[in-house]
Amino acid sequence: MNPVLLDVPDSWPTTTAEAVAAVGRRLRGTTRHVTDLRVSEAEDAAVAASLEGHLVRVYHCTRLLDAERDDILRNGLRPASDTLAHDRLEMALAGGHLDGRQARDLYARRALARQRNSREHRICAVSTRASLNAESGLHHLLGTWGGELLYFDSLKQHRQVLQSLGRPSVVVLDLPADLPNTGWYPYMAKVLTAVALDFPDVEGEVNATVTQERWPVVDIWQPGHAEYSKHPHLPLL
Repeated sequence: MNPVLLDVPDSWPTTTAEAVAAVGRRLRGTTRHVTDLRVSEAEDAAVAASLEGHLVRVYHCTRLLDAERDDILRNGLRPASDTLAHDRLEMALAGGHLDGRQARDLYARRALARQRNSREHRICAVSTRASLNAESGLHHLLGTWGGELLYFDSLKQHRQVLQSLGRPSVVVLDLPADLPNTGWYPYMAKVLTAVALDFPDVEGEVNATVTQERWPVVDIWQPGHAEYSKHPHLPLL
């Protein structure tokens, strides 16, 4: 089954395209802002039902060591957990990228130590290609190694080191549209309607709850990759 690309109408299931077209006819000309589209609960439910059983392509933005990149391509992307934080630090230690004190400090101040319920077992990603052009929103994710899991509350003296590690990376993966306990922002019905109405630069994101240890990935884009190069605002270093 081919994945659904939220910003590519030709990839939508026929029932989805029909449901979105009906919403678009009603809302055309009412606003030019995605979040202001007044999609009814019934319309939202119809769009969601049309996507059940389908995969949606999303883009997880991060910064990876070469060894991490190889591991993710081979074994899949891991959701946030204490084990992931520990293993990333151990990999950086083994590669000589961090010393023991830095690793201990970063682990002690990891985001899950104080925000477990809102982050654990989750994968965060953007859901449209236009979202990859949101330069300010992706600056820290692509510019600082460790992700928010490790750098969010790190000490200032570690920031320069973290910004020197790894390469900016866009991890491409396909998630079930109806994955339980997952938030799509804005709602997919709004994003799809905005795309159908030719709104410019439609952005979206997802905060997915993933219970399995590894989630398979499609590809990883880094500087020099043809798909990465389509987004000139993304960092090269």
